[in-house]
Amino acid sequence: MASLKEKRAALVKQLEEKQGLLAAGKADGDTIAFVKNALAEVEGIDRQMDGMKQADDLLTQIGQLNAKSVVQHVGGSDAIHAKSIGEYYVQSMQTAGLDVKSAIAHGYEVECKANTDTNVEGAPSDGYKPYLTQTDTEPARPYQRPLVVADLFSTGAITGTVLQYPVFDELEGNAKMVEETGAVPQVHWKDPVWKQDKIGKVASFFGISEDMMDDLSWVIGEINDAAQYDLKLQEESQLLSGDGSGNNLTGLFNRGIQTMAQDALSDADRLSKAALQITTTTNFQADAYVLNPLDFWKLTIAKDANGNYLNLTDGAKLWNIPTVATAAITEGTALVGAFKSAKVLRKGGLVVKMTDSDADDFLHFKQKCRVSERLGLQVKYPKAFVKVTLGKAA
Repeated sequence: MASLKEKRAALVKQLEEKQGLLAAGKADGDTIAFVKNALAEVEGIDRQMDGMKQADDLLTQIGQLNAKSVVQHVGGSDAIHAKSIGEYYVQSMQTAGLDVKSAIAHGYEVECKANTDTNVEGAPSDGYKPYLTQTDTEPARPYQRPLVVADLFSTGAITGTVLQYPVFDELEGNAKMVEETGAVPQVHWKDPVWKQDKIGKVASFFGISEDMMDDLSWVIGEINDAAQYDLKLQEESQLLSGDGSGNNLTGLFNRGIQTMAQDALSDADRLSKAALQITTTTNFQADAYVLNPLDFWKLTIAKDANGNYLNLTDGAKLWNIPTVATAAITEGTALVGAFKSAKVLRKGGLVVKMTDSDADDFLHFKQKCRVSERLGLQVKYPKAFVKVTLGKAA
């Protein structure tokens, strides 16, 4: 097969032969087509030859490098320096006084020294550590106590911002037995006192980047859930203990409800007495006890003088009345009430809104998320609740 140089020389010779026809203007179409094709072929050969020359130059430069790793004989001090297994085989064969045909005929073999490092998981590089670390995306969440107080009340809706209602006092005077022409006693109903319950708003917000929304949507869900729980936690606190100042609601404990101090009776007896007191005062029936979990536990393990359990509680009931154990009420205090006689007023529901229009959030790819709700508490019959201080009087 002709080499590239020989093929190029033959094409050049043919082009020189056609040169005279072109100069004399006697070249026909076939001649012109041949000349064009031949010139293109010569140009292609020149490019191939240039590429081969560059490759040869690169090989020469590589050969001049002082290779740090060499292939050598196993054992012994006469090392054969080679840049590849193939080169090592050839040099070993030449050292043995063999040519290629003789080496093949005699089944000549060589042995190479292998790397002696042991692959390990840890030090020195720790390169495999990422493979050994597994991520569990289900987070360990902080404790969230069950929110139960709001569910004890009745619920109502409101369209305005203030709900007012009349409260009548007891009738003045009394009917009496009279003679045939005797004077009739007068009775009088005082003018009602108008009470008002306002609607308050509880809210919070958090900020997030748009990238976080796109890349970590499950984290956003966790944050949103936590924000909503925190809002409901504040709601529960307001329903029980709000002081009515500023934007606060007036909670149940600040509504002038009945109270029962410590006396000689046991806690279980006084809780039963408080339920009776509600009935005799308002004609409502107590529908729930609210106790701190530690106080409820003490009732479940109460014993008589002989060390026998009294079994005062029946599951989640005390004296056959549903009992709620919650940290929303402090240890040492119990609340007994006809909760359905009062209402949690809600204007709309829980509202979750997002925007990028706050300050310069739009320019910085940020979002704000806000959670809020509007609610109030209506307690028409404060005497339908009793706050009991637990423990016996000294």
